[in-house]
This record gives sequence, C-alpha cells and structure tokens, in this order.
Amino acid sequence: MNKTIQELVPLIQEWAKERGIFNKSTPFDQLLKTHEEVGELIKACYDNDKPAIKDAIGDTMICLINYCHFIELDVIKNIKQAVELSVSELDIISHVIEVYKSLGRLISINMRNGDKKLSEPSEIRVFSIAHSLNEIALLENTTLEECLNIAYNEIKKQMKNNNYPTWLVPIEIAKELKEIGFDIPCAFVLTNKDKIGFTTNERNQYHLFEELDLNSNSESSLVCIPTYEQVFEWFREKGFRISLENHEDSTKFMFYNMEIEDGKHFKGGFSNYEEAREALVKALIRTYKNEQL
Repeated sequence: MNKTIQELVPLIQEWAKERGIFNKSTPFDQLLKTHEEVGELIKACYDNDKPAIKDAIGDTMICLINYCHFIELDVIKNIKQAVELSVSELDIISHVIEVYKSLGRLISINMRNGDKKLSEPSEIRVFSIAHSLNEIALLENTTLEECLNIAYNEIKKQMKNNNYPTWLVPIEIAKELKEIGFDIPCAFVLTNKDKIGFTTNERNQYHLFEELDLNSNSESSLVCIPTYEQVFEWFREKGFRISLENHEDSTKFMFYNMEIEDGKHFKGGFSNYEEAREALVKALIRTYKNEQL
C-alpha cells in the first residue's frame, strides 16, 4: 500500500539524517544533486522511457525534499498546493523545460545569497518545480505521490542491501512467519517503532542497536527475526524434508512433505546461494499457508 506525501516526507528526511546527508552536505549540494536527477528526467522523456520517467520524478523530489529541510521550508505544504493546482494544457517537453528553468533560478538564488535565509526567495521556485513534476506525472498516467513511493521503496531496498545482516531473514519474511505461527525464540526482533533490536534474558526486554538502552514492549508488538537455519529447523519440525545444494554454477533447492496431498515435491534453481535460500523460505511459507487453508 502506497504511503501519502505527508507520510513520505518525514521518512525521507529520517533516511537522509541517518545517511549523514544533513551533517555532511549543504543546501547547494542538494541543488546540484537535484540538477543531476533533472538531467535523468530529460533523458528519460527524450527516450520516452516511462519507467525511467517515474524514477526520475521520484528521485528529483527526494533531492528537493532534502533541500527544503536545509532551508527550513515547509515542503509538504508546497507539494500539496502544487498537486491541487489546476492541470495546464502544456505538453511534457514544456513542463520539463519549466523544471529546468525553475531549478536554474533556484541555483542562482543560492549562489547570490550564500548563507543568508533562503526559504522565502526559494519557495516559489520549489513550488514551480513540484507543480511541473506533478504535471509530467499526470501526463504519464501516474501521480507525484506514486513516483515518490517508487523512489522511497528503492531507498528501502538499498538500506536493506547495505546494512541488513544477510544471515537474518528479511523483515517482510519475518512478518509472514509470525502470521503462520513461527515460535522459535529469536535473538533479534523488530520493534513497534520499526527498529531492529536484540533480546535479553528478561521477558519482553530488548536493546536497540541505535539507542543501546533498555526498553520493554508487549510480545504482540514484536516481530521475531530468525536466522535462515532457525526457519529451516521450524519447517522440519512441521514435517518438511529440505535440501539446499550449492554447486559450482548454481544453487538448487528441493523440499517435500509426505503429509501434503497435492504437490509433494518442490524444486528451484538459482545463480547463487543467497537467492536460492530466500526463494526456498518463501516457497515453504507459501506451501504451508496453502495447506493450512
């Protein structure tokens, strides 16, 4: 389910904060990054590459949101007003040119004003860019909100790939395992604030990696994050026989359960062990769910 603009903006700003963008970057740096993304938008429109157009709109908006954080400009208000403005009759190329012009003026304002307060002179340009991007999105049969969701989902994937321990199952899989009754005690949990923590010996107690202080939560608010081996152990206890073989050129998995009447044997082949392992767990969950219906 897509998030709203009001939900996305603080999430994006929190991501930027965690990445150190606000500490290591400047407003002008974000405008230069916005310029790069607008270049990607121009190329995508020239090639009539619709998926790339959506990506570029979302990426441009992320840079613009970060810039607005620096200059303390209410970006949610400006996006909302830009979206609510009546649709014009210009074509996509005209709107792309308007984005480029408005960004050029925004860069000029920053170069001329230096460290002075930038929110007031920048606001009309930010609004103009957001409005033109919204118009482009509508002409592509999408919305600014959908494009920003696409960009944010890509951020989440990058965060997962860069920071998430590979020996733990992904968060999405952990949530599915909770739904089907996975009950092996785990060292790691997802809290009700979407933070990853590790459990202590005390009931319902855990430490957060980010905070390193003691907290407590009800069991119902936590999601157990098991290792892959714990997941395989749980399914074996349910009667599944599992094989995961790593060959020189591929990894293959096979599992079966004699208690399942239809489709006792399941097989899959993948280019690497990590892909096969994740696909195996997903297949086990899917099979178990279908059997329980």
